[in-house]
Amino acid sequence: MGAGCSASRSAALNWSPSSVSSNGNNSNNSKPTAAATATATTATTAATTTACEVYAQGFELHRRVPAHMWCVMEADIDEFVKKVALAHAAGRIPNDTHPVTGKNNEAHDHPLFGPSIHMVVKYVVVPESQAAGGMSWALARHPHGLPINIFMTHCWEEGIYEFHRKVKRYIHGGISAGTNLETETDSRPATPHIWCCFLANPQCWPRQDLKELLGQDPMKSPFAKALMAKHDTGELLVECVWLMSNRATSIYTRLWCVLELKIAMDLGLPIVFSLPKQCRLSSSVSGAGLPIPKLTRNPLQAMRLNGVDLGSYSVTDQLLLGFDGVQHAECSDPDDAKLIREVVQGSEGQLDTLIERISCANTYAMLVRDKHEIKEKLGKEAIKTLLKGILVIEKAEASYDGG
Repeated sequence: MGAGCSASRSAALNWSPSSVSSNGNNSNNSKPTAAATATATTATTAATTTACEVYAQGFELHRRVPAHMWCVMEADIDEFVKKVALAHAAGRIPNDTHPVTGKNNEAHDHPLFGPSIHMVVKYVVVPESQAAGGMSWALARHPHGLPINIFMTHCWEEGIYEFHRKVKRYIHGGISAGTNLETETDSRPATPHIWCCFLANPQCWPRQDLKELLGQDPMKSPFAKALMAKHDTGELLVECVWLMSNRATSIYTRLWCVLELKIAMDLGLPIVFSLPKQCRLSSSVSGAGLPIPKLTRNPLQAMRLNGVDLGSYSVTDQLLLGFDGVQHAECSDPDDAKLIREVVQGSEGQLDTLIERISCANTYAMLVRDKHEIKEKLGKEAIKTLLKGILVIEKAEASYDGG
């Protein structure tokens, strides 16, 4: 059992009659009757037992199934988003104030963005996972697990419909003409088994149990175990890492995403990135004609690589929204933040450079008329270096157009 249930049971066993009066008020002078003591003890034990029973199946499943097998398939995500859309339409996903910024999500009701993953987890994932037995969404769908071949790195600021649209593009989109096919091959598996944190981890667990699952060593967390899992032959199970950017903020303002990038960098895993297209609402999308919410974005993307100023271009670079170096990345849990910073210490410069490379590759792939200018400034070999290990995806299906 998890630490939360263990702690609750311990509290029940160590309950002191002298600390509670018969009418429920704190008092050292009032002593409850034997009947009141028995009733209170029974109620506490029953509540603890009920709480533990809610998560019992989930605790056992996550203990038995290795972390790298907490994956979902495309159809699972499609089904999940349909369920979320129904809850959203019925008004069951409120637009709560963000606990850090104090703001509401401007795109909460926009058909191309929708509720943030924060709200989706709170109002859909947690209650439904509790009802299913306390396991993650992934293990509720696949109790025996699915071996990972795709690791998705993202942050919870993104909207659920934006998330879904990009998943479809990653799976079905074509390779950008800006990707250097002389050095890169399409590393996407034919049948993706996707490890995505908010669906992989048991979000419904009590906080202490979830912290225990993440552990005191980030390199032994489920995230790291999934990325580093290997076949019996010694080859990595993960075939590539999807960087899931969003229109609200850079994923690299979040420390867990920084850790995931460090592990991917150290392992030499291919990076797959999807071009953020200019958002267009088609007539097939419910709510067509709604203005795009004014979300934070860079009006001009300045390209600079290895000390060479490549100019500024009118493209949307979602990787750099609010990004000012990985040393400024944050985490909602101060304990996790301290542990992750210790792991990435000394690698900040390498990580910033890699993020810069991915950003430049993204911008380069989006440009049409200015590619020759960049080629002249950098040279052919430098362009190859820029794009090495990075696969840029575009040309999504028409129904998922919109960035």
